[in-house]
Amino acid sequence: MDLTPLEGARDGQLDGQQGRRPLSHLGSSGSVQATGPLADRAATTAGDGAPTSALTSAGTSATSATSATPATPATSASTPAPVADDPADAASLSLTRAVHLLRAGRVEETLAALDALTADPHPRPDAARAGLPVHLEVAALATALDAHLCAGDLGSALDVGRALRALDTTAPPRPAPSSSSTTDVASASGAAPGGLVDPHPEAVRQHALAELCAASGDHAGAVEHASAAGRLAPDAAPADLPWRASLAMALARAGRRGEAEALVGDHLAAADRAGSTYARAGALRTRASLLAGPERTARLEEARTLLAGRPDLARLAAQVDVDLAGVLALTPGGAPRAVALLRTAEAFASTHGLWPLHGRVRRLLEHLGESPRRIAAEVLAPLGARERRVAGLAMAGSTNRQVAEELGVTVKAVEWHLSRVYRKLGVTSRTGLRALLEG
Repeated sequence: MDLTPLEGARDGQLDGQQGRRPLSHLGSSGSVQATGPLADRAATTAGDGAPTSALTSAGTSATSATSATPATPATSASTPAPVADDPADAASLSLTRAVHLLRAGRVEETLAALDALTADPHPRPDAARAGLPVHLEVAALATALDAHLCAGDLGSALDVGRALRALDTTAPPRPAPSSSSTTDVASASGAAPGGLVDPHPEAVRQHALAELCAASGDHAGAVEHASAAGRLAPDAAPADLPWRASLAMALARAGRRGEAEALVGDHLAAADRAGSTYARAGALRTRASLLAGPERTARLEEARTLLAGRPDLARLAAQVDVDLAGVLALTPGGAPRAVALLRTAEAFASTHGLWPLHGRVRRLLEHLGESPRRIAAEVLAPLGARERRVAGLAMAGSTNRQVAEELGVTVKAVEWHLSRVYRKLGVTSRTGLRALLEG
């Protein structure tokens, strides 16, 4: 899961109607079950906070997308992952893949991957099931919570939070998987092998609950849970469990700015020691949120440079762009570049259903006197699921080869899908597709 202050926690309203159902069938023998969505609700969430980071602890390896060496794009949910001999190995691989999909902003595919991870295809006659090891169960729920918040679905996130609170995290974690398939999928998703187990599932749970509190506007609760995560895992890798960033933003929102600034400095130093591009970019975004004027712009520009050319980290890159656009919107002469950044983020957020981020984009565009474009979901409604995915990526500027790599299909398959898309929507080119959003 993305464990820094979540997208919804910094981007305004979370709509209980947006997004999908919660992860509903995750639970060990007995019963930790997330229930259906809560009644519709929108919560006023905290203001501009820290960036999103990734949970790789407790069952996922995110060292990959966080390393200073450029990684390959996250694997597609439609591409079969290597099969591990041990069920826990296979679960770790699936969870790694889900985390990397979420870093790339692909929320629907993340939730689909988690659904597949937690399905029980061979139920036993006595209705018992082996269940996931507790550290993987915590990680899967935490990742699902993050995905629902990214999609603006606070109701489902609250349901998953209830399931997290009900878990018993005292069971000892299993050792990290060591099969060759672990290495295979780590490589395919851009992850380094190893490090798939966090010895502190309770720290992961506390961090996830801190993010849920932040998204719900409960700053005191966010401080309490983030502090607990730090006590339990003080030396956790900042890309895996960025508790300092979460605690710093919760403290800032609670009016304790001095403490927040000290923690942000510690977080940035830890990211530098880790040599992690993802962690450093996220830490710079967190630092920028506590600054003003040229210093804030400089930190965001630095983060943006680090993330350039990294489609596997596209979600954080879009967040940084929107933050920077917000600064430029208030800077004399900065409006043209702000609009350009916002248009790119607008297309990305609507394509991937990142509605809290999309809401921020729209508010900034309106502040700049620009009209928001139509939402891609509205334009693409007549299409099938795969056609929508292909068309959305094409609208966002991806070439046929990039779309093929993203979805794990051939270029010819992309061309075939696009021809059907053009025919159904009454256009003849990518330019026509983009024009539909502007019309």
